[in-house]
Amino acid sequence: MKQLLDTRGSVVCGHHVLMSKLKENPASIKVILIDKDRKTKRLNELVKLASTKNVRLEFVASHNLDMTADGEKHYGAIAYVNLENNKSIPLETLISTKDNPLLLVLDGVTDGRNLGACFRVGEAFGVDAIIVPKNRSASLSSGVLKAASGSADRVNFIQVTNLARTLSSIKSKGIRIVGFSNSAAAQLPSCDLSMGVALVFGGEGQGLRRLSRELCDDLIIVPMSGQVESLNISVAVGIALYECWGQRFIQKK
Repeated sequence: MKQLLDTRGSVVCGHHVLMSKLKENPASIKVILIDKDRKTKRLNELVKLASTKNVRLEFVASHNLDMTADGEKHYGAIAYVNLENNKSIPLETLISTKDNPLLLVLDGVTDGRNLGACFRVGEAFGVDAIIVPKNRSASLSSGVLKAASGSADRVNFIQVTNLARTLSSIKSKGIRIVGFSNSAAAQLPSCDLSMGVALVFGGEGQGLRRLSRELCDDLIIVPMSGQVESLNISVAVGIALYECWGQRFIQKK
């Protein structure tokens, strides 16, 4: 998905994304453009919430929205947002205040749709933060927000300059570093994920980088049957997080 830019900020569209922005981070919204001729329950809901949050609204012709969206489906509403205005807390603070934190580390995931999907499964299974390197990695964009469908406003997102140094720091706090590799011998269900843990996944195609791999306490593989060689990164992340969630909550009941 392309990131649409304007002098007023990045262009974001989609009902779930805009509603989430209004609920979680209205200060990040510069203005919302509304189709002046379209009357739907969802648009009315959006306008009402924006008014209560004191977010600026502009009612425009439908063709203006079409031009601004540049081919993206907007369903009658588009927002200009500041993508950098997020409410993530520092990693050190998160680790010191959370019991048995669950961290998701993405080492070089470059596809924004995959990052957005990781936000969704991350929220679904209780991830405390998603950590990515600042370089050679997808970051917050209009496409990521759309794929995340609101979850990017509810999961801490931390970009770090040196991922290896960050993993070393996490490890020094007693958090187990578990890396996922197609060449690992141990399988996912055999790994204890009930304590504080950072799950580390490599990028599309190349997998874990050497330094990240060397810092892992465990290397495991998501077991598969049939002739499937690999899974989409967000699918593998979802399976791993479900196993982690099951070990932490279901087995304790």
